Amino acid sequence: MPAALQVEQLIKDYPLERTWREIARGPFSRKVRRALDGLTLEVARGERVALVGPNGAGKTTLARIACGVVLPDRGVANVDGEDATRGTRGRSRVGFARPDDPALHPRLSALEALRFHAALYDAPGEAASLRRALEEAEAGPLAARRIQTLSAGEKARVSMAKALLHAPRLLILDEISRVLDPGASARARSLLEGFARGGGAVLLITHDLAEAARCDRTIVVKEGRVVADGSWTLVEPMAREVFAL
Repeated sequence: MPAALQVEQLIKDYPLERTWREIARGPFSRKVRRALDGLTLEVARGERVALVGPNGAGKTTLARIACGVVLPDRGVANVDGEDATRGTRGRSRVGFARPDDPALHPRLSALEALRFHAALYDAPGEAASLRRALEEAEAGPLAARRIQTLSAGEKARVSMAKALLHAPRLLILDEISRVLDPGASARARSLLEGFARGGGAVLLITHDLAEAARCDRTIVVKEGRVVADGSWTLVEPMAREVFAL
């Protein structure tokens, strides 16, 4: 049985802006920032894994590659056994949520945003199914409200509903916990635990070390590489070191 997410030796460079003098020197003066530097990790089905690291460590770049919206320069990224960088089969197996989700158009209502997402992923788009997805993410009362009127926490709940709508195998949450109040965080945690018990996998990108400690496993990344991987007890010293705590 393939892992929900398996990446091997991922490398991703982003070009940096160049001065006119550097441009005049030609393409060989190209400067880059390396976001991922041989990143290798795995997330199994039924597992909740926290991915922690300082800003610029490559966490969001990994998420974008897994979702198929960014291509790596080198390396392999498989989602449920499908190449995430080719075609749509791998992409359809990933659900992605974040507070400032670019997939939620600000002028659409929450219900309209989910209907649009359902059409993209060939998921059930009738109103009852969409409202049920919103209810599961505790966003039911937001169905008729425009995205642009929602608070960060409310947008995060709608984004979670959108991420779960097409029954993904892997759920990636990017800094969701930072905008949820304690009660909403606890209920979201329960939702994710149920998703994992059902055979799904969760990758929780977070700076909240208390939230990471509640996951089954924590992966610590720095400068595009894994520097620690294991139970929270095992990786806590390295996690605190990379954050200079």
